Amino acid sequence: MRLLRPPLKQALRSALLLLGLGCVLPAPAQTLKSSWSSQWQEQTANLQQGPLAQATRLAPALLQAAGLPRTDSSQASHELTLRHERSDLPGQSQLLIAATGRLTRQPASRTQPERWQARAQLQEAALSASHENWSWTAGRKVLSWDVGWGFRPNDMVQQERRRGLLPSTLRGQTLLMLEHFDADQAWSLVAVNPQRLGEAAGTPEPGQSLDREAALALRWYRRQGSQDVYTYARLGRSERASLGLAAQSVIGESLSLYGSLRWRQRHAAWESVLGEPTGLRWQPAWRQDALQALLGAQWTPEGSAHSWILEAWHDGTANGDADWQRWQGMLETLGGASGAQPPQRLAQLALQQLAPLQRGSGSLQRRNLLLRWSWQTGELREWQLSADLLHHPADGGHSLGLGLQWQGQRWQLGGAWRRLGGGQAALLAHMPQRGSLGLWAQADFL
Repeated sequence: MRLLRPPLKQALRSALLLLGLGCVLPAPAQTLKSSWSSQWQEQTANLQQGPLAQATRLAPALLQAAGLPRTDSSQASHELTLRHERSDLPGQSQLLIAATGRLTRQPASRTQPERWQARAQLQEAALSASHENWSWTAGRKVLSWDVGWGFRPNDMVQQERRRGLLPSTLRGQTLLMLEHFDADQAWSLVAVNPQRLGEAAGTPEPGQSLDREAALALRWYRRQGSQDVYTYARLGRSERASLGLAAQSVIGESLSLYGSLRWRQRHAAWESVLGEPTGLRWQPAWRQDALQALLGAQWTPEGSAHSWILEAWHDGTANGDADWQRWQGMLETLGGASGAQPPQRLAQLALQQLAPLQRGSGSLQRRNLLLRWSWQTGELREWQLSADLLHHPADGGHSLGLGLQWQGQRWQLGGAWRRLGGGQAALLAHMPQRGSLGLWAQADFL
């Protein structure tokens, strides 16, 4: 029953925005859609090797005081989404509004009991219009550009986290967009976060999308038979210049080949700082020049319910071999320093080594290989089974995932499992979570 009784005051306060959106009365040129989703996820703590395991052995009380899980932890959430679209405005204009209200159960810590957090958020709110071969959009909108499944370097506007265990609702970027198109080509000019144009450059956030950065982005697209070619350019307040190129080609009825390349003038990364003899710390910093490249193929045999995706990519924004060698050396030093310093101090140094493992939407290693298989079955192919394997050639680390999903007319049910592993030198084997298990359900209304 506790799962169904979050704090009423927080829930009502977070639902005010959604209630106002829901009062819009649909008309023939309007649509109002709503959905409810519930998710549950359990993570298995890595107590065998890595920074969390070392800190747990040295000073378990320190982790509890910091609110970090020493053992397995679980999280539950419920989300209501309302989406309103209207196309009967003057001048062939269209209005899109999407908002969510989310309730998340936070696990208990030393200082706080198990509790619920409520949050309402506007995901999209955009006004658009078109005239002949021109169109424009103003407001908050989800805008993804690049090709690829596990890695998309040329998503210069909407930088989403790929390969999430459970489905997530994207939040759009604040933008002004002008587009021109004809039968074979199109171009888009986007001012991202124009309201922040006069602000100073932001601080580096490795692996995180720079939602607060003002930028100007350009994409040109051209179709040539069965081939699609994309050219990108971006000038950001913090990351400065960036150029990209992508292409996709369909061969026959079964095979699709694609690739993407991006050069970045500046990017955020984790830099190591040596303070004390055993005090290697990590802090975010700006680095110059990085290349990101992706090659991929998707094969779906004609008449088959099986589909395969194979991708290989290089992410020059990830830490290099020299950085990880210093990181591994620090863990070995801490492992042999027992008795030289107080356990609390050694545990704090161990926890500081978690920082470079937090990459968000970025890659952990520079070289990556990904293989994904999916199979649809059922009378209407409503069932889908999938498996994916991410491999790091540099250290032998791997991430294995399995997923099962059912989709009906209004309901969607799914589950996913992921396990990280590798040898003693594998970064994925040192992550604070060894594995994850998640379940989710979604119901569409209206």
